[in-house]
Amino acid sequence: TAVTESVVITFTDADEFDVGAPADSNGAANTMAENVADGAAVGVTALSTDADGTTNTITYSVAAQSCASTFTVGSSSGIVTVADNDAIDYETATACTVTVKATSADASEASTIFTVAVTDVDEFDTSTPTDSNSGTNTMAENVADGATVGVTALASDADGTTNTIAYTVTANSCTGVFAVHSTTGVVTVADKTNINYEAAQACTVTIKATSSDTSHASTTFSVAVTDVDEFDVGAPADSNGGDNTIGETAASDDTVGVTALSTDADGTTNTITYTIASQSCANAFKVGSSSGIVTVDSNTNLDFETATACTVVVTATSADSSTASTTFSVAVTDVAIDISAASATIAESASNGAAVVTLASTGDSPTGAGFTVSSGNDNGAIAVASGGAVTVLDTTEINYEGATSQTVVFTITDGTTAVTESVVITFTDADEFD
Repeated sequence: TAVTESVVITFTDADEFDVGAPADSNGAANTMAENVADGAAVGVTALSTDADGTTNTITYSVAAQSCASTFTVGSSSGIVTVADNDAIDYETATACTVTVKATSADASEASTIFTVAVTDVDEFDTSTPTDSNSGTNTMAENVADGATVGVTALASDADGTTNTIAYTVTANSCTGVFAVHSTTGVVTVADKTNINYEAAQACTVTIKATSSDTSHASTTFSVAVTDVDEFDVGAPADSNGGDNTIGETAASDDTVGVTALSTDADGTTNTITYTIASQSCANAFKVGSSSGIVTVDSNTNLDFETATACTVVVTATSADSSTASTTFSVAVTDVAIDISAASATIAESASNGAAVVTLASTGDSPTGAGFTVSSGNDNGAIAVASGGAVTVLDTTEINYEGATSQTVVFTITDGTTAVTESVVITFTDADEFD
């Protein structure tokens, strides 16, 4: 008889194998947004094995990470999640690494470094444009099209992506004047037609910076306009509506009805100074250098009998050195001559040459002939000098007993008009008889 017996032979395990390096068993992309929530998975599941039959339980831990304190790992699942999102910042790092260590129950261990990409989030808007050109913002009014004006707009968007800035002009105070380069921000002259210092001493331009995330901001820059000498002084006109006239006996500084007025259409270098270039009646006139008012300088050569009008050439000189002149005519009006005389008394015994009275003229100046006797002196008793001194010429013709007075008519002329004056000369009696 044959018999059998089953005998169980038990094997005991020996530690033959170490844990393998963790691999990523998650086929999805390893990525996270920079604003990811705490606890979110990032596409990494660490998986390690230990081929031993026992002492092969795997435990996972984070050994190191490039973005401090960002990651944690499930100790048994190996799933990597976000522990703290504070250090996740695309603008600082576009990826974070995490070193996951797998430790087997047999104390063997192995590590793998996993990289998790960080995706950008639109956190920031474009900044207000500033002028990165330190030069003066200025242009001459005759600047060429295409010239720079000292303005370079500069804006930024602090996002790591979608941060490309494009520049545009949204407003011009001087229509159509400015353009801006879309990428450099350099402002140039597009069309100089409306640059005119006389109309505006500065032009403004509003530059809008637009980021590729569609955020935008604007700044208005001011560009000074400098003047260019475009115009010359105009010929003086008479801004005084009154008649241009003066009496021949006018005093110095009397006005004559002429106010010279000139302009220079430039915005600067346009101050006008007035001078007299020439005049037909020598030294008769002068002109206020800033006022343009023409007045009498000296009346010596104002004489109606010589000239019934005097001309004066006034020159206007601008600060830009341009000049222009105008000839003005001033009418000279006649002033009547007259005789003034006091009554006269003389003794019948006065000697020849004795003074009787002195005549004087008023108004216009007399001709060289001066005073003469017109009538009333047929007896030749009286004489008159050209200067007006009346004296006894023949004392024998003076006789109180024959006549107690004699009326003599004197005359004088200014060359145009002659006037007369009757002077009564009263005689006083002398004791001639007993």
